[in-house]
Amino acid sequence: EAEAGMTEAAPAAAAVGTAAQAANGTYAERARYIPMRLAMEDRRLLRLLEAALNVSEYTDKVDVLTWRNKAARIHAQIKDICAILSGLVVAQDYKRGQELIRDRDFATNAKFFQAVFEIGRRYKIMNPDKMRAEYGKLMYLLMDSASPEVQDLLEFRCV
Repeated sequence: EAEAGMTEAAPAAAAVGTAAQAANGTYAERARYIPMRLAMEDRRLLRLLEAALNVSEYTDKVDVLTWRNKAARIHAQIKDICAILSGLVVAQDYKRGQELIRDRDFATNAKFFQAVFEIGRRYKIMNPDKMRAEYGKLMYLLMDSASPEVQDLLEFRCV
C-alpha cells in the first residue's frame, strides 16, 4: 500500500509541475489580450501616438492609385508616421529624442515603435469610447504593415 501511494504521488507532482509550466506559457500569451492600466510614461507615449495619428493622412494617401505600387505607398506613409512620432519625442524629451533620431534608422528603433503601437491598441481595448478616428488609422496601418513586402521595405515589424 505504501508503494502504491508513492507511485500515485509522483505522477500527481509531475502533473502539477506541467500545469505550472503551461500556466506560465499561457500567461504571457493571455497578457497580449488583457487590457492594461497605463503608467505615466505609457500615457505620454499614448498621447504621442494619438497626435501622430491625428495629423497623419495615412488612409487618404494609401488608397490613392496615382502613386507607385501599394507596398511603396504604405512604406512611405508608415515612415512618415514613424518620423512624426520621432519628432514628437524630441519635442517631449530632447535627450531621449536625440537618441531616437541620431542615425535616422527606424529599424534600430523598432522596439520603441512596437511598444507605442501596442500601447495604443491595448488602450483602445480598455476604453472603447476613446480614440475613435485614430484607432481606425492605427488598425489600417498595422494590418498593412503585416504584409511581407512592406516588412521587407521597412526592415522591421510594426506588430
